[in-house]
Amino acid sequence: KRLQNIVIPESVTKISHNAFRNCVSLENIVIPANVTTIGAHAFDGCGPVTSSDNPGAYLSVTWNDKLEHIGDFAFYHCGNFVEMSPFPETLQTIGEYAFDGSALGPRLEIPSGVKSIGNRAFQGCNNLSYLDLNDGLESIGEYAFAASVVERAHIPGTVTEMGSNLFENCPYLYEITFGEGITHIPDWAFANIGEYSSGHDIGVVLPSTLKSIGKNAFSNISSNIDLIFKEGLESIGANAFYNCTSLEKIDGTDEEKEARAI
Repeated sequence: KRLQNIVIPESVTKISHNAFRNCVSLENIVIPANVTTIGAHAFDGCGPVTSSDNPGAYLSVTWNDKLEHIGDFAFYHCGNFVEMSPFPETLQTIGEYAFDGSALGPRLEIPSGVKSIGNRAFQGCNNLSYLDLNDGLESIGEYAFAASVVERAHIPGTVTEMGSNLFENCPYLYEITFGEGITHIPDWAFANIGEYSSGHDIGVVLPSTLKSIGKNAFSNISSNIDLIFKEGLESIGANAFYNCTSLEKIDGTDEEKEARAI
């Protein structure tokens, strides 16, 4: 018989690694009230796959209000669609590949209590359109939101560590803003974005605290780009805006500079 629903006792405080891995028919997960940690691969591969026999199949996840840690690969490649309640304010860390390849969405808010998001945590989430990253976040791993369908990205000024390729290959991304406090944009962070941005120009507003832009950070963008530099920028990496064929305007603080491919 297929395991579709589970009721975990309230006495449970931790769900360990591989606990329900590959329970492919699981449709409903309710995290008990006292669980603070979900281990690596705990629900990896769970969730029904849409078929002619079950066209509306999806995985429902309900969080508690005490959860602190979501482990590596915890919800990796879960079903065709995942419906989640909002993350609790108590959440502190989201591990590597935690939701990689899971069809989350369309909106995801990372609460201010979250300090770190691991490498590739939300990579390939092909239903994730709206993303809210709040002040308090300090570290975002490489490829964290790559190959998703996010449309707008705001990096809070509290972030001090960012891995490479953060939003690479996000074809609908057209608005990028940074909080004051950001000093570096990593390599390939926003490469190959905006291909299907529905006629939107891509707007990039850089903070006055920015000191350096990594290599290929905004390379291979074919949509129109408006770019505003602020006083204080010291270094622009190799190929940072390579092959930006519709880069129309580069603004500095003192005067408008002649647009050109960098």
